[in-house]
Amino acid sequence: MIGTLATRLITCDWTSDEISSPRAQITPLQGLSFMVFALLYAPCIATVAAIRTESRSWKITILSLVLGLAAAWFSSFLIYQCGRLLGFE
Repeated sequence: MIGTLATRLITCDWTSDEISSPRAQITPLQGLSFMVFALLYAPCIATVAAIRTESRSWKITILSLVLGLAAAWFSSFLIYQCGRLLGFE
């Protein structure tokens, strides 16, 4: 996901339509916050299956997904808000 975003931002020709370009819409702080979220959010299906197989419990599997998503959201929120407080935008 991050590689795709980077490739799209670097290689596209934005001269024809600057207003709709991602560079005009996403600030570096928002990009950093998004990258942190994308790196921490829910794991791939194979990992979820492995958690389910080894724990033998849907509760633990769902708990791991919820906790991972909550940690990703909180980390992203914290980075964005701290960045805004420090004057980055």
